[in-house]
Amino acid sequence: MAQKDTKEKDNNILLVGGSIIGIGILYMMLRPKEATAAIQAEHVPPLQPQLPQASTPNLASGSSFPITLGTRGPHVKALQIAIAKMNGLAKNQIMNGGGYDGFMGRMTEKALKTVGYTLPISQTTYNQIVR
Repeated sequence: MAQKDTKEKDNNILLVGGSIIGIGILYMMLRPKEATAAIQAEHVPPLQPQLPQASTPNLASGSSFPITLGTRGPHVKALQIAIAKMNGLAKNQIMNGGGYDGFMGRMTEKALKTVGYTLPISQTTYNQIVR
């Protein structure tokens, strides 16, 4: 008999809890749209998209120059992006070589030649290409 009473209590608790949830859902569906908008405006901050900013690497230090085959880093990535903007064929060559990965490989070297430059790339030449 005690087990039956416990089951009835559990069922009653579930029934009451389910009813409360159902009433809440019904309320949310039937309340005026203005109230919903006001509540959302209070609780949800407006989204502001954050776009990545393009930047030229700091050129204060000449330690990254000259750029040669096998060089890695932000200077090479900026160079890849600049070359791709100069010429569609050069862009395809860079993308086929791994994209803007910051690595001066054979495909980036080939793209450099497509736009009229050869390795090694000095800081002066780099500045001419990137700017």
